[in-house]
Amino acid sequence: MTKPVISVCICTFRRPSVRETISSIVAQHVADELSFEIVIADNDIEPSGRAYVESMQHEHPDVDITYIHAPSRNISIARNACLDNASGTWIAFIDDDEVATETWLQTHFDNAMAQSFDVSIGPVLALYPDHAPQWIKEADFHTLNVSHHRPVMTGHTSNSFFKRTHPAIKPLRFNEERGRTGGEDTQFFYECFLAGAVLGETPNAIAHEPVHENRLSLDWLVKNKFRSGITYGKVIYYKGSVLRRFAQACMASVKAAFLFVMSGVTIGSKTTSRQHYVRAIFHSGVAGAFFSAQEAEYYGALTPVEPSPSSA
Repeated sequence: MTKPVISVCICTFRRPSVRETISSIVAQHVADELSFEIVIADNDIEPSGRAYVESMQHEHPDVDITYIHAPSRNISIARNACLDNASGTWIAFIDDDEVATETWLQTHFDNAMAQSFDVSIGPVLALYPDHAPQWIKEADFHTLNVSHHRPVMTGHTSNSFFKRTHPAIKPLRFNEERGRTGGEDTQFFYECFLAGAVLGETPNAIAHEPVHENRLSLDWLVKNKFRSGITYGKVIYYKGSVLRRFAQACMASVKAAFLFVMSGVTIGSKTTSRQHYVRAIFHSGVAGAFFSAQEAEYYGALTPVEPSPSSA
């Protein structure tokens, strides 16, 4: 019987760290019943990542590693290039600055089989530098998971695993109009859900991500969460009649106002106060989406920028 093939897809843009990501995939412990390949899409105008990938191909000639130049500075085009060049029944996405644990793929596969998941979403645990502000470490704003969502209706490509051949998923593509702003993965997985795919969480399929210097500030969190709120509002939140959408916008505004008040009430605890404040910013973005607020463009800059996928 032919082994199921998993295509591990990595989109990269000017990050030498992609070598570490590839190394963590090469080191995967998988059962004899499985095999995997690695597909890397370089989103830079010039093929800046080719040398990193070719060096890994040379170091690991026994691993099927494919390099694709997708020169668009549009993350959706890079993600779609991965889909076009992947041969696997299953596809896994991981970011080019993340490192997967050695059982990452096997854990995703086993849990998807056991739980009948068509899409499995794993956590991305943040690794903070020693000098990171204590309130950021305590609040752990940068760790990504879907544990607080039931049912799971969407996910993130930072750590995802899905059955590409599933009839609800096979025709789907990442929206290129979101290729600069982000949120393309939120939309993709929500469309999987709407089409009938079963989404679920696999908490033990873990990836780790170092928190970059430019994200260690309240200013970055505010900008990121406001954008995430807009994305969530536009992609998922506003459905139904105009009256229903208006009522939802009012509810998001009430939530934001309440959380802003709570941020002031808990000012004695920097961690708690800022947790409320950042959540208030998110719901402000959700409310703003009703009025067609525009997301900032995160992808395609001349230097890498690391936005977090939106989360409610």
